[in-house]
Amino acid sequence: MPVDRRVVLNRAVSVDSAIVRAHQHAAGAAMARWRVPRRRGRRRTRPDVVLADYDRTATLYLAGILIWSDR
Repeated sequence: MPVDRRVVLNRAVSVDSAIVRAHQHAAGAAMARWRVPRRRGRRRTRPDVVLADYDRTATLYLAGILIWSDR
């Protein structure tokens, strides 16, 4: 059964753009964590926590995009 190269290319481009969107979404969420004003007695968020949050957010957002597009 021959594979239509346009379908494969479109799928690759859509996955690539989904990855970019996931990282943009995660970057916005991470930057929001940095912009939270400090209150008295509240310590600033550690960079490793923000990066872990970024990674988890990007992964979940990307999984949601790919699962939704397969429906």
